Amino acid sequence: MMMVETGHGPASGRAGGRGQADAPGRQAQRTGEASPAVSDPWRVLPPIMLAMALAMADQTMIASSLPLVVSSLGDAERVGWVLIGFMMTSMISAPVYGGLGDVFRRKRMMIVALTVFACGAVLSALSVNLDMLILARILQGIGGGGLMTSAQALLGETVPVQERARYQGYLGGITVSCASLGPVLGGVIGDLLGWRAIFLASLPVAAVTVVLVMRLPDSRRSGAATAISDWRFDGWGLAWFAGFSVALLVALEQVKRAESTALAGLAVCAVAASLCLIGLIRRERRASHPLLPLDLLSEAPLRYSNMLVLLHGCVMLGLISFMPLYLRVEHGLSATRSGVMLLLLTGGLAVGALVGGKMVSHTRRTTIFPAAGLSATTVILTVLVFAMEWVTIPQLGLAMCLIGMMMGSTMGVAQLLVQIASGPRAIGVTAGFLLFSRSLGSALGVALALMILFVAMKSLDPGAMALFEARLDGSFAAGPADAALLKSFQLAIGMLAMISFFGAVVAWRHPMRRF
Repeated sequence: MMMVETGHGPASGRAGGRGQADAPGRQAQRTGEASPAVSDPWRVLPPIMLAMALAMADQTMIASSLPLVVSSLGDAERVGWVLIGFMMTSMISAPVYGGLGDVFRRKRMMIVALTVFACGAVLSALSVNLDMLILARILQGIGGGGLMTSAQALLGETVPVQERARYQGYLGGITVSCASLGPVLGGVIGDLLGWRAIFLASLPVAAVTVVLVMRLPDSRRSGAATAISDWRFDGWGLAWFAGFSVALLVALEQVKRAESTALAGLAVCAVAASLCLIGLIRRERRASHPLLPLDLLSEAPLRYSNMLVLLHGCVMLGLISFMPLYLRVEHGLSATRSGVMLLLLTGGLAVGALVGGKMVSHTRRTTIFPAAGLSATTVILTVLVFAMEWVTIPQLGLAMCLIGMMMGSTMGVAQLLVQIASGPRAIGVTAGFLLFSRSLGSALGVALALMILFVAMKSLDPGAMALFEARLDGSFAAGPADAALLKSFQLAIGMLAMISFFGAVVAWRHPMRRF
């Protein structure tokens, strides 16, 4: 029998009242069926791993070549939207694919996601200006959100709960290992063939994944929660959700301009985001089949898991988007060498995922690993803030590797806890919600890191922005704005350290300590 160990505090009090016997009871009550089991889970794992690797590697491959994109298309202040656009639509589409997969076949939704993803990659490679590239990445993100949601839901439907921690470790390790090669591959491809070739490189992998997905059993789960004839798509929920997401991220873009003329736009975006959020909450409470089932957050394990994943994504993608710019501007590293540095971060993430999955499966303990890891990450980032003036490349590489290893277990643990708490019949919706939280955190991490960087540069020294752009173009002469530029990078890293601290607090207070 699964055991739930509760902690102290308000959250644990609610969970503790239910007791250890109530967790499986709630699961059985929701599902009315036994845990999923398939004779050969490895038949399903290859397309799952390739789909996750595609979505993850796509973010890291282009991240190391962002300086090349700026040199080619210009507009350094908006280049972050190449990542944000992808993550924003991944965030919006993840719960949509999760709900559709609960009603229709997962296989069908995975093929749709792969097709949209590939079309976005082609259009990204053909982009002639930054606006077209951002729009193409927005389209690609619609497919990327479906890849991640469908892959996680397939794993939950295929592997018995007793073995799921081990398979989550395999999946996390293999997909993150593939994604960890993204910075190096992106840097090498960018330096040799140009940044456009980075997007074309994903097309053969997408084609192979389509073939493998088509060979999966073509059947819909008999225990699906909702009959197709009764299901209604939550179009209004999607509209309110998209409006809130876009308004929020545009508001952050307005803050980044740090100009008095941007105040009116910021106020409009803030009001629009508030109204859309109110409309979204009211709609989702009334909808018969809501896009975002907010009632899931009434249960402490689901609420804390989503908060943990949001903060984890914020720190990780903030670092991945921020570090290539820092390494280029402050240390003069090429895209290839910056990719190697990111490889240490994402490679450490892969090791942490594999080791964390095995330790969770062996000890049956869960949140202790992300709690300790995020605490250590906070300490490392804080040290970097004060040591950034004299830190060497080897020391920075060691710090990146340690951060990756410390954060590696977080996503797998959160996925495991959400799958256990929700039960098989709601696994698609909860997987989509979890990936929505991760994508939201990732988009916010990129937006906040770059916002603080550019706002600080403009506020501390008007010449810092010109020096920043000159160094991206390859001119590394010292200038009077050097100190302001370094201080701007320190402030951005300090913000990520604060977010990591809040993530550690959430992990330590998570009520589900064992399974």
